[in-house]
Amino acid sequence: MKRVWKGVLGVVLVAALAGCAGGSSPDEAVGTPAGAGTLSLKPDEACGLLADKGLRTVGGYQATVQGVYLCSSFEKVIPAGEPVFDTLKYFAQGTAEAVNQLSVQLLLKSPGDAQVAFRYLLQSVEALTQRALGAPVPDAAQVAIRSGVTGSWPVAGATLTVERISAFTTTLVVTLR
Repeated sequence: MKRVWKGVLGVVLVAALAGCAGGSSPDEAVGTPAGAGTLSLKPDEACGLLADKGLRTVGGYQATVQGVYLCSSFEKVIPAGEPVFDTLKYFAQGTAEAVNQLSVQLLLKSPGDAQVAFRYLLQSVEALTQRALGAPVPDAAQVAIRSGVTGSWPVAGATLTVERISAFTTTLVVTLR
């Protein structure tokens, strides 16, 4: 089997949202689109958006050295390759009062086919986008995430952007603004 590329694949959702509806079900949106660049999710709600997907954040929503507030999950192992495994990790960050960025990262460590890992990533992104915006991931963005291709797509008044960053490992970042 051939790996599409090796490294980190991440999804960052920076949504244009205002106010939180405080959804009662896991798939009910907790924010609504507003003006560009305005994400406003309550930290407690944002940090818990993917808990039922195995990406429960730990340590609370805390300030970093740079003054950015952040909560993150432990890595979730994706049962795709051995002896090393691919992993997913979830982050929510912003100010003390509001989360303005949501992200899911996929670290590709196994030498096998990346398609299984890409499917796990897409499932997390679909849940996160539905819960944060009340909208599905656009079809073209789904294709991009499954194949590691970059691009941008409108989603419920926000923009979903897929970026690949190369460093020690390759990172694909999907941003919702």
